[in-house]
Amino acid sequence: MTLCVDNAENILALEQAMVQQGGGTLYLLVEYDVGMKRNGVETHEEFVELAKLVVAQPHLHFEGIQGYAGHMSHEEDPKKRFDEVQRIEADIVKLKAFCEEHGLTVSEICGGSTGFSDDKPSNTVYTQGQFGSYLFMDKSFRPLNLDFEQALFVETTVLSVKPNFLVVDCGTKTMTMDSYPPTFVQFPDAKLDMYEEHTTVWVRDTGLKPGDKLRYIPGHCCTTINIFDQMYAVEGDEVVDTWEIPSRGKAW
Repeated sequence: MTLCVDNAENILALEQAMVQQGGGTLYLLVEYDVGMKRNGVETHEEFVELAKLVVAQPHLHFEGIQGYAGHMSHEEDPKKRFDEVQRIEADIVKLKAFCEEHGLTVSEICGGSTGFSDDKPSNTVYTQGQFGSYLFMDKSFRPLNLDFEQALFVETTVLSVKPNFLVVDCGTKTMTMDSYPPTFVQFPDAKLDMYEEHTTVWVRDTGLKPGDKLRYIPGHCCTTINIFDQMYAVEGDEVVDTWEIPSRGKAW
């Protein structure tokens, strides 16, 4: 198990937890703020201080650097995205060297994002790319023109059909709205009015009837999956497997 830390209190609490459970070794990455302004220390000196504190603990192992640049995940300007990724890369190279100058061994450097997977240099100092959304994709990544196919869809049922709109059985409780709004595969440009359990899709003369199925592409795949019990693996029109979702209902 590997955890991220960015303060001394957390490090000492983890050491005490390992003592209380009878020993063992816990691997830690010290988190470095590369510009996201969320977690992580802000200077190389702070980083080394925490890393040395980890090394001093009998049950903790300093594994390396966590440098996640989530603030660039959906940057649509390719030049701005590329320049920032290169700046972060250069900074992490310097941080690694600074650690080694102070006697620390950096085994792993983690970070990155699906949104700028194409912008990472081929000789990157990172050992692990934290690319997760590429597996499913969602509407939020579409403006970036990434070379990954959409694989995640939510199936809805048509409840009502009127001359100039239809209503389906999903709303903001299933279409998470923390990122981009969703879009329907069959009607990608349709205006949507969203409610808790319903969505009005403004399209005319669809030929659909109550009971028909529509698929939508989530605005954000990460916050969609954990609100469902099961995922169906589909090949063509055939359901080939059903997977339980263990993270169902987990908010932390």
